[in-house]
Amino acid sequence: YPNYNFIYDSENSKTAGLGTRYSTASLRGIIFDIHFLSLCDYLVCTFSSQVSNLLSFCI
Repeated sequence: YPNYNFIYDSENSKTAGLGTRYSTASLRGIIFDIHFLSLCDYLVCTFSSQVSNLLSFCI
């Protein structure tokens, strides 16, 4: 996909585990994700994710 920009932080996936899910770093990660996903022109996702449900109101 040469015309796409992928923005990600590899550290976010490390904070998704049960032991670190409620940490400050994990909160920063989800805020980062929501912020950049809300800037998208189009979003394709599942509604089984609470983040997807939230983003449906942001876009």
